[in-house]
Amino acid sequence: MARVVRLRMQLWLGFLAVALGPLPNPAPAGVETLTPSATPTFTRRPTPPPTPTRTPTPTASPTPTELPPGTELFLCSAGADDGLPCEVSEDCPGGVCVLSSGVCNGGASDGEPCETSADCGGAGCVFTQRVCLAGNREGLACLRDDHCGPGGSCVSTGLVCDGGPFDSFSCVDDLDCSSEDEEGACRSADFLLCSAGSRDGEACGLDSDCPAGACVLAQKICDGGLFDGFDCEADVHCEGGSCLPTQKVCVGGESQGFGCLRDSHCSGGRCQATGLFCSGGPFDSFSCREDSDCTTEDDDTGFCAPPSETVCSGGGNDGALCASHGECPGGACVLTQGVCDGGPESDGFPCASHLDCDPGFPCVRSRKVCEAGPFQGFPCLRPEHCEGELCISSGLFCDGGPFEFFSCVADPDCRTEEETTGTCQVPTPELQRCSGGENDGRICVDSGACPGGVCVRTQAVCDGGQADSFSCDSDADCPSGECRPTALVCEGGDFSGFPCLRDEHCAGEESGRCVSSGKACAGGPFSGFACVADADCFLEDEEPGACSGREPRRCSFEAPCPLGPEGAEEQVFGSSRPEDFPASVDYYVSQVVPGSVGFVVALAMTGGDADLLMGVNLVSDLEAYPVASLLPGESPEEVRIDALSHPTFDEFRGESAEMVLVVVAASGAPLYRLDLGYLGPGESGDIDCDGTVTAADFDGLLAVLFDFAATVSEGPYARCVGGDANVDGRESAADIVSLVRLLGR
Repeated sequence: MARVVRLRMQLWLGFLAVALGPLPNPAPAGVETLTPSATPTFTRRPTPPPTPTRTPTPTASPTPTELPPGTELFLCSAGADDGLPCEVSEDCPGGVCVLSSGVCNGGASDGEPCETSADCGGAGCVFTQRVCLAGNREGLACLRDDHCGPGGSCVSTGLVCDGGPFDSFSCVDDLDCSSEDEEGACRSADFLLCSAGSRDGEACGLDSDCPAGACVLAQKICDGGLFDGFDCEADVHCEGGSCLPTQKVCVGGESQGFGCLRDSHCSGGRCQATGLFCSGGPFDSFSCREDSDCTTEDDDTGFCAPPSETVCSGGGNDGALCASHGECPGGACVLTQGVCDGGPESDGFPCASHLDCDPGFPCVRSRKVCEAGPFQGFPCLRPEHCEGELCISSGLFCDGGPFEFFSCVADPDCRTEEETTGTCQVPTPELQRCSGGENDGRICVDSGACPGGVCVRTQAVCDGGQADSFSCDSDADCPSGECRPTALVCEGGDFSGFPCLRDEHCAGEESGRCVSSGKACAGGPFSGFACVADADCFLEDEEPGACSGREPRRCSFEAPCPLGPEGAEEQVFGSSRPEDFPASVDYYVSQVVPGSVGFVVALAMTGGDADLLMGVNLVSDLEAYPVASLLPGESPEEVRIDALSHPTFDEFRGESAEMVLVVVAASGAPLYRLDLGYLGPGESGDIDCDGTVTAADFDGLLAVLFDFAATVSEGPYARCVGGDANVDGRESAADIVSLVRLLGR
């Protein structure tokens, strides 16, 4: 029993950092990327290293070519697409994306840096990813070997400066990336590989890609050559060998924790894929065997841990991956624990990786625990691991304490002699209740059970105690109080849209009321929860939803908003049809002013991003709208349709007496103003529609140039087409010149 307890405590130390936060995402510390990290890699080279014979005679660092804004050229360095244009390193399989440098190709300045051909005395200025690998110009940009001096070679190194004064340029070693005042690192692309398990050594992006293993950041090691077994960034560092990525590390010996390719690299140890990774610290995401592999004398914050995985324990989704208790109806979302599956000595014992088990037997992650007996609450795979007692998915979890989020059977399973704060809990059941209508407050399955209201997901709130009105998951979150589910939300005040139990939970500098709103979020991150307004249904950078009740929401497909001269201001997106993509859509209908010969429309964002669609028929199929403006970010969408546009106003309108404008969310927390103005007929220069060309038209044109949607006419039109004085299809500064000439006549 003592041996089992000791092993369990070792596991706890590895899991502790995970347990301190909310339920973790099953993803590993990193995601696969071919873009070099902004943090220099700590080398694991054994001490003392041999003196590298490749060290060049120190030379001046390269001067990065300064290009005019917008004309920087990035090229692939090495790999299958060597020399081809790129934007990120993912575009360069087997290489990296680097900022090119200009080099004179021929002439008196042949091989010298340049920005334009004017720097080359008439010869061409060619932009290149290549640099001199050796010679007296090592690290400087080149086009061919003779640019590198005697014995030099001009190559694509597949290396890029990470930070420093030459950030993003090609390089050979760290000296090429640094100056006396600022340091940079010369690096190759990063890779993620599976460590241990059935896909050991294969590329990965998440721990879930590596059954029975972990997804780790690969180290790069010289295979053969003068520096066999030493760390590297590219083949050029291995003097006759190859630079290979590896998930393996030395276990035991003088090189414990160092990257390796085979046992001969480990000085008395073994080269193994451990299935463990450093969590935090200077070697974050690298393979490891023990905590000391993840720290330095200056930084001891890292620890060696197995990949975390949360699965449902009990209920209808028993064994399925989860991120919250809500995904485990009738059960709990728990952290799995490792158990040795077989072996004469290790079967049933806790483990962090297969290295803790007898050779040839795996460490299997389990949600199950022993129901009773001397091993009650300990992880298991089958009854034999529990001395004849049942091995079960308990549906319970440790709330607080040293084993937070692990499966349990009773409170003692969540505590140690030193820490006794954990409790074994049933997750707060996610109830649904009617909000509004005849059955307000009653339990429901869908809105059909809530005549006059809607069925909403409840949220839990502390009732009384020190955390009164705060959100909670269990009574443990509510000292001296209770955690109670509610379908009520604050209406108005500082906490509008927040869950509540009574009016005092809505008090602030501006107070609101605790009400059954009769509305629920449709779509977005809070889908199904009670709400008061659309703003309650979205988060920054997530797909927004809409606050909908039994009545159609404002500006939905079922209830489009009329759009008049006053426009639509400070409108928040909602979701008219959450099952469609994109979900967030607002619809507007405008009656065409009789006699119009065109229109202008402006969509100005004050938050998030949106696109603008236009047509004459109200349809839910967004691809059916013939005109679209899809500018990115907060750029204003400005559209003018008249006799000179494509399509023309007559082609666009046909015989329709109304037009439809659709605002579609693209990203962010969307907030916008929409303006529409119709154009009346008029002679060239007449923008205010008074039938003459006067100084007032000059003022009107200036107003329109500063505000595309400005209204400068007192009649039914926003303005007349005469503002386009030079008849080029738009109002611009060029029209000022034409208007001045007209006034001069």
